[in-house]
Amino acid sequence: MSGKDSNSTVYVGGFSQDTTATTLHSAFIPFGDILDISLPSDPAHKGSHRGFAFITFASPEAALDACDNMHRNCLQTATNRGKVLKVNKAKPPKGAGTQGSNKPIWASEEWIAEHGTHGVGDAASNAAEMIAAAQDA
Repeated sequence: MSGKDSNSTVYVGGFSQDTTATTLHSAFIPFGDILDISLPSDPAHKGSHRGFAFITFASPEAALDACDNMHRNCLQTATNRGKVLKVNKAKPPKGAGTQGSNKPIWASEEWIAEHGTHGVGDAASNAAEMIAAAQDA
């Protein structure tokens, strides 16, 4: 999904282990041109995928059509009969596009400059001073 428009990428889950990119391509091509199909591999089982895929379409409209038509539907293969697909717009990976999103806000230089670095005792005394000042006003 990296480098591609996430509005054009869908998540597809719930299919059998023998489902291939070719099978998914055949099932999803009616909704629009497909740019990429990613079947993440399962690290515990060499040579097999994890049971879900990301399909990137040429347009966001094609991705939306795929979601509308294939969510809670089945692939028409013998091993996928009765397996209901989950098809949704893909979400970007955590932290993608938001620099520093895995860091607490107080770790940034801007936050420290604005709020200072006083310890817990200082914060408590500052709070007490603010309450006293508010009561005097």
